[in-house]
Amino acid sequence: MILSTVQLPYLGVVLYGPSLALASVTPLSVTGSIIVVGAICTFYTSIGGIKAVIWTDVMQTILMFSGLLMVAIVGSIEMGGLIKPWKIAYDNNRLVLFNSEFSLYRGDTFWAVFLGTLTGWTGTYCVKQTQVQRYCCMSSPQKAKKL
Repeated sequence: MILSTVQLPYLGVVLYGPSLALASVTPLSVTGSIIVVGAICTFYTSIGGIKAVIWTDVMQTILMFSGLLMVAIVGSIEMGGLIKPWKIAYDNNRLVLFNSEFSLYRGDTFWAVFLGTLTGWTGTYCVKQTQVQRYCCMSSPQKAKKL
C-alpha cells in the first residue's frame, strides 16, 4: 500500500483516537497504546486479510447505527417521551425537512446538502485508496456493489 500525503495524517488520527481512549482506561501511556493498537490492527489485517477488514467495517457500521438509535431513544425518553422532542423542534421551526430554495449562502437547503454529500461521497467511495483496494479484492462486480 502506497501512502499518499492525505493518507498518512489520516492514519495518525485513526491510531491516536483509540489509543487515547485505551490510555485513559488502562495504565498504558499514549505511546504504549499507539504501539499496542497498531500491532493488533496489523496482526488482525495480516491474518484475516481484506475479508477481515470488510467484516470489521460491517460490524462497526451496525454498532454506530445502533448507538445512534439508542442515544436518540434514551435522549427522547429523558426529555419526557418520544414525541416531546419532535414537538419542541417543530414549535421552534427547527424541523424543516425539505427546503428546496437554491441559495449559495445557506447550508441547510436540499441542494446544498445534496451537492455537498455527492461531492464528499464521490471522493470517498470512488478514488480513496482504501475503498478502491476493497473493491478490487472482490471476486465480482456484483459483490463489490453490495459492499
